[in-house]
Amino acid sequence: MQDKTINSDSVNTKLKDIAARSLRELSLEATLLWNQIEDASESGAENVENLVKQLWQVQEAAESKIDSIAWIVDYLKIEIDAAKKRLDAVIELHEQFIAKKEAQLAGIKQGLLWLHDQGLIPKRNIGKEREIEIRDNNPKVW
Repeated sequence: MQDKTINSDSVNTKLKDIAARSLRELSLEATLLWNQIEDASESGAENVENLVKQLWQVQEAAESKIDSIAWIVDYLKIEIDAAKKRLDAVIELHEQFIAKKEAQLAGIKQGLLWLHDQGLIPKRNIGKEREIEIRDNNPKVW
């Protein structure tokens, strides 16, 4: 029968890299350790204490990983909410800008229509490069 025990050097090596493992790797390691503990208990092996100690360290590392993942999730949610608020502020700013420009355009059109209604400008006004025409169908300036 092959000895499934772990010597102290390999235990120390494994303990050093526990923090670097993913949650998946830690879960697999815990499963492996449980199997080794069961096998060692059945065979009366003496290294059960080391395996249990190692299992607790893997468990603590997994708990730390879970806390880290939860912290990152909370942080990402905060970042998303902040970005949405900034987006809303930018949208509002642009909507105000558009409304202001639309009001300026409407004011120019109304002013030209008023000048035409007063007889101060004709229906067709020719500039050097462009022209302004006042149409009678639903009075508009084009």
